[in-house]
Amino acid sequence: MMIYGFRSLQVLCHRTAKTLYAREYSAGRISKHRTGSPSLRLGAAKLTNRLQSWKTLAALALIAIVGGFGLWWWHSAGYVSTDDARIKADIVAVSAELTARLNSLTKQEGDAVAQHEVLATLDRRELEIQLRQAEAEVDRLRSKARQGAKEIELHVIRQKEEVAKAEAALRASRHQLEDARAHAVQVKDDWSRNQRLFERALVAEQELDRAKTSLRQADARMSALQEKIKEGESMLDLARFEEERLIKEYNVV
Repeated sequence: MMIYGFRSLQVLCHRTAKTLYAREYSAGRISKHRTGSPSLRLGAAKLTNRLQSWKTLAALALIAIVGGFGLWWWHSAGYVSTDDARIKADIVAVSAELTARLNSLTKQEGDAVAQHEVLATLDRRELEIQLRQAEAEVDRLRSKARQGAKEIELHVIRQKEEVAKAEAALRASRHQLEDARAHAVQVKDDWSRNQRLFERALVAEQELDRAKTSLRQADARMSALQEKIKEGESMLDLARFEEERLIKEYNVV
């Protein structure tokens, strides 16, 4: 490349010398027959100076061209120039977490990407519709849960009321049993007295039969009250068990 540049410079200088000589000759400053005259020597000296100037300019231009080429070669020495190049890089398949229509794509296949850089955007309309539907479903479930909690609370309250009723009924039955026992003692005393009086013929047989009937009725009432008390105790135990189950299962007080 440099040899070709020097040859081009020589050709350029030769052509420039011929051109300058022809101009001097046309202007009459150089004569073909008076080669030894002072004017000839002066014209030759001017021609020589101009040739030197052109040589200097051409040399500087050549140096600039060669320097520019060298600088370009130095910068491009670390790069490979080709129309079909491949580089080694990590290729990652990218997919969205949600299924939606693609709205825009900021990168193409093979482009370099940075961390947290947006590669594509999805159509938000379908996602917003799905979001509103999900929020409506959540609100419905929350309302249903609150309604269920209220029903459970009412159920627990009713169960506590059932326990209170069973306790009150049991207390009443026990009081009635105590009264029946006292009445039975009194009826038994009346029957014993009437029997002694009947043996002494002081009362009629009807009075004795009436006292015996009252005694049987008192015994029957006591037996019925005892059975009622047993049934009330069973109902109270069942009501309390159901109350405890609801409190533990639904964590209510």
